[in-house]
Amino acid sequence: MQSIQNSYKHESTLVFSIKVDGEVSDKQIFGALYGNTDILENISLSRLQATGEAGRCLLERSGDNWLLKLPITMPLTKAALLAAAIESIDEVAKQPASFRLIALESPRERMIRIARRAKELSEKLIDEGLHVEDNLIEVKT
Repeated sequence: MQSIQNSYKHESTLVFSIKVDGEVSDKQIFGALYGNTDILENISLSRLQATGEAGRCLLERSGDNWLLKLPITMPLTKAALLAAAIESIDEVAKQPASFRLIALESPRERMIRIARRAKELSEKLIDEGLHVEDNLIEVKT
């Protein structure tokens, strides 16, 4: 019998830092990602996307570093297995590589961060003498 915590589907985004020793394209990173998650049927990225448990991958490049964001809706234990499979990727297009999970972002945490930033900006505008509507945003933590 599964525990409630393990069966609860958690909506969040897995965020990975990717470092590759050499020049690679985004298509090569996606190839490594999909190829290495297909090792186990229950964490195949293609299958997870088909069932709606994983969303569209977003890949961003900043110099030699890459950032991968993968939205998920699945039990945390399954998310941990998927993250471990992704972290096991050690090469992209025959170039040494490392994938490291750096964050697990939930929509609630993101909204709190946005609300706090909006409050900071509102306070800055008020300090500069601009009028901001009272009670524009209430931050709940």
